[in-house]
Amino acid sequence: MSRKEGAKSELRREVGELRREAERLGGEIETGFDRGADASEVERDFLRSVIDFECAPRESLFQQLVQRSIDLPAPAELSARQLERKVRQVKRALRKLGVLLQGVREVSDQRLYTDLWHDLLRDEYEALPPASGQWFIDRVPVPEAPGEFCYVKYLLSPVGKGDSQSFQVTFKV
Repeated sequence: MSRKEGAKSELRREVGELRREAERLGGEIETGFDRGADASEVERDFLRSVIDFECAPRESLFQQLVQRSIDLPAPAELSARQLERKVRQVKRALRKLGVLLQGVREVSDQRLYTDLWHDLLRDEYEALPPASGQWFIDRVPVPEAPGEFCYVKYLLSPVGKGDSQSFQVTFKV
């Protein structure tokens, strides 16, 4: 067997093991990959991200920030100047955790910190290693209610490498 054939065989074996583990953890996995086709690095990376997601501990962002010594006083306890500094601090800390806030530039510090403190930081997330993806909290308009907004949470995970890299999106509404 040539080196190339051996590598393909090893990749197929690894993908088979990862598929069985992913299905054991989360039920049947529909990857969109043809099971009869040669196993690819993209499928392997996808299955690894599924396993990372299914095995990750769930914690609130509030807990994770407090564990990193970020003080999170109630919004009413902060002056406008303190709110501005606190929002910057929380955004930086969230980036370090792999969480990005989107669509919040036009939101006042008071509104954003209030939303974060009462709601968004209280939701539990899968605490994933940085290589497994990045959480986004995106402020989007509500189509049925002009002037109203909601937050959509989603995970963007890289799958594959180089020219074959793509991204998988997992929504948490």
